[in-house]
Amino acid sequence: MEELLMLSFEHLVHFVHDPKQAIDRLGKAGYYAVEGGRHEQLGTINALCYLGLSYIEFLGVERREVSEQAAARVPVIRQLLADLEVGEGPGTIAIRTNDIEKLAERLRQQGLHVLGPYPGSRSRTDGSIVRWSSLLLESEPGELPLPFFIQWEQNDEQRTADLLEQRLLLTDAEGPELAYIGLVVDDDAEQTADNWSRWFGLPFGTAYKADELGAIGKRIRLAGGDLLFLSPAGAGKAADWLKQKGPRPYFVGVHDKQGEQSQLRVLGSEWLIADAL
Repeated sequence: MEELLMLSFEHLVHFVHDPKQAIDRLGKAGYYAVEGGRHEQLGTINALCYLGLSYIEFLGVERREVSEQAAARVPVIRQLLADLEVGEGPGTIAIRTNDIEKLAERLRQQGLHVLGPYPGSRSRTDGSIVRWSSLLLESEPGELPLPFFIQWEQNDEQRTADLLEQRLLLTDAEGPELAYIGLVVDDDAEQTADNWSRWFGLPFGTAYKADELGAIGKRIRLAGGDLLFLSPAGAGKAADWLKQKGPRPYFVGVHDKQGEQSQLRVLGSEWLIADAL
C-alpha cells in the first residue's frame, strides 16, 4: 500500500548574530537550549531549543564569505544575511515530511518555484553528523517567506532516541511543547492561510482573533505546532511588527505547565504561554 504523504511542523528559523546569546537568554528564563553545530557548506552555526520534537533554531553566520556564496542558491541564507542587516528575529519555518520526492512533485504541480531536493548535513559539537534532504521554495519579494521542507535520514522514533541520547531533548514529560507559530502578514491573512492549505495539502484554517495583538486571521492545525496567520486590525503589536521587517513569523506559543512568565522576549521574537493568547 502506498504510504500517505505526511507533514508536521519541523522548526522555526530565528536569525541571530550569536547563537550562544540565545542559549544564555533562554537558560535564564528556564528553557533548555544547546549548541547545535555547523553547516559547513553554508558557513552558518546554530543553537537549538527543543519544544517536544519541534524546535527553534537560532541561526547565525560563522564564515560570511561561505554564506555569501551559498546565498545565491539557498533562499534562507539569502534571507539570513538581509534580515540581520535590519535586526535579529524569526525569519521562516521548516515543515517535516515523510516523502520529499512526492512532495516536490505536488508543489511543482501547484505552480511553485521548487528547488531540490538537496542533501544536507550538520556537524555536531561532538563530531557526529546528522543528515537530511531539503526542498526549497522561492518566495515573491515583499511577501511572507514560504517554508522549506525537510526529510530526515532517521524516522521520528529514531530521531527522538538519538536526541535523547545526545541530551538535545529532555525526557521530562512536564517540559514545554510548541503550541503554535504566529505569522503576521499585511492585510491578507485569510488568503495567505488558504494558499498554504491548498499548496501544501494542509487542512483549511478556522477564523482566529488575537485581541492582545490587535489582529485577526486564521489558524491552521498542523502536527507539532499550529500556524496562526494574522493581519493587523488596527493599532497594536501586529502592526508594529510589520513595520519592522514586513511579513514574517514573529511569535512563539508554548505549552509550558511549569512556566511562570506569560511572555518572554528573545532576541527579536516574543514567546507567549499558549493560554495567554
